[in-house]
Amino acid sequence: MIWRAHQVLVAATVFAVPSLASAQVVDRAVARQIVERIATSVEQNYLFADTGRMVAEHLRARMRAGAYDTVMEPGRLADRLSADMKATNGDLHLQAVYFAGQSQTPSGPQMVRRRPGDPVPPDQLTQARRANHNVRAADRLAGNVGYISIGELSARSEEAYRVVDAAMAFLERTDAMILDLRRTPGGTPRMSDYVASYFFGPDSVRTLSSYDRAMDQTFERWTRPVPGKQRPDIPVYVLVGPGTASGAEDLAFTFKQSGRGILVGQKTAGAGRLTRIFPVGGGFAASVPGGRTWDPRTGKEWERVGIEPDLASAADDALTVAHAAALARLAATTTDTSWRRSLIWAREAELARANPISVPAATLRQYAGTYDLRVIRFENGKLWYHRTAGRAKEALTPVDDHAFALGEEVRVEFVRSGGRVTGMRVTAPGQASTFLKNP
Repeated sequence: MIWRAHQVLVAATVFAVPSLASAQVVDRAVARQIVERIATSVEQNYLFADTGRMVAEHLRARMRAGAYDTVMEPGRLADRLSADMKATNGDLHLQAVYFAGQSQTPSGPQMVRRRPGDPVPPDQLTQARRANHNVRAADRLAGNVGYISIGELSARSEEAYRVVDAAMAFLERTDAMILDLRRTPGGTPRMSDYVASYFFGPDSVRTLSSYDRAMDQTFERWTRPVPGKQRPDIPVYVLVGPGTASGAEDLAFTFKQSGRGILVGQKTAGAGRLTRIFPVGGGFAASVPGGRTWDPRTGKEWERVGIEPDLASAADDALTVAHAAALARLAATTTDTSWRRSLIWAREAELARANPISVPAATLRQYAGTYDLRVIRFENGKLWYHRTAGRAKEALTPVDDHAFALGEEVRVEFVRSGGRVTGMRVTAPGQASTFLKNP
């Protein structure tokens, strides 16, 4: 059975409580009403009934002790409630959320639910479009490596899938792919499986299994047909870190457990539960985990333990590490010797930009000058290359004390004779030329 996850869940996202510009406050009576409704939502809907009761009783005990009696702004109350909810078992999805401007007061806890075909509220659709449905960037990096950065694996409308399709189409001719999930707090299982589907073959592949308490059912999940070109054979690198949570961990876990992708960076957040949102009045809602996800082959999940990367690095350095790894892998497998050299040079340049090589200013000044019609200038501690005097300058990145990277595939080397710089050799794919330095 293929699970249409968005029929059941709003999203699996670790929420950040929005900051409030107004001075609105919540008094003691209203706070106590909100606390009780949140406690009831957790008690009735948490994945494990005994844990739900434990969390609810902890909130009620804190309320009886006067923890929420101080008049405070809604954001502060949501923060306090969230901390107390998590204190029992560390579940990152257990949260109180405040949505500014919403003051509905339902008769009891009600679940926010969207079904296929339900219209998206116009304000939400406008916001999603302005955010490009959370696809932040699609770029071709040096060495023909694709890069996609996703802010959230959201699926608020069918437009979200078309944006993913467009990004994949733009990069369908690349030889490797990097998926950046380092700052992706969550998303939906359905979008996770959709993105994964681009990197498996045309036949459906089992991804993960999920259980929903409300339905008391376990659901199999699979890859699905996509309108774009599927890439089952290219190397895939997934960037992860502490900011990779929930639905984003779902996608990273699929790649890791299937062996289809290599995770690069730091351990992920460890938020592995499927979550519903229950409005409780006054603009507040309870985020309550009601399901779990695991690898059907091994039984493993990532709740509270996170997902360890295959290539460990600081999260901020993960893109450089993944790009360098992709270039090395492509260089090792290509039979085109000229392209192999370009890939090796691109890797050296990437590493040199990330970890700059220090060349003495006195040495750089010796390289400055005119080489036939080409000009090298020393400005602001760097060398700049001008193809001709009137052309725009390009930065030279040192890879050692006499060789420099120019763009993706060009290498500039300075030649010495008799202790002085006499020429400049420029090597590009398929050609190399030496230009003599003018007196």
